[in-house]
Amino acid sequence: MPLSGAEMRNIARALGLEEILCECFDTGESTDGLAILYLSMYQVAECRPLYQAYAWMDEQELPAEIGEYDFASAGASRLTARIGNDHAAIDRFFRMWIKKLGSPTSLIFDTTSVSSYSNHLDFAEWGYNRDGENLPLAQGECQRHVVLLLPQGIGWRVED
Repeated sequence: MPLSGAEMRNIARALGLEEILCECFDTGESTDGLAILYLSMYQVAECRPLYQAYAWMDEQELPAEIGEYDFASAGASRLTARIGNDHAAIDRFFRMWIKKLGSPTSLIFDTTSVSSYSNHLDFAEWGYNRDGENLPLAQGECQRHVVLLLPQGIGWRVED
């Protein structure tokens, strides 16, 4: 049985992930850090495209800070464009996350690729769509490789 949003948030809090995301991506006008966390939790729970996140969000007990957040397709696109272009915040996030994890003796490395329909993601580049999805011809096939790097032995388990 998949974890609920509340259970995943508790894990993120225990790991210090929520605090780091909020410190790096929240501004006086936005709560982007918490929104990023919830979009990530949606991806873990549903393995579906971000433009479909709004339906999952409607089923969750969202924190008041993001209760009115726009998780529809356009809102998710604006969020990913905003955070994707904030290189200082991304750098700050990785530095804080690495510091939080400490100095591991060994690392576990995994890679995958992601195709996108969006013309607004700077990190997506022209590439091969190995799944053969019917992406719009005018846009082409945008694909980006994503790498996960974790210290070995931190006790995180991923189960299907």
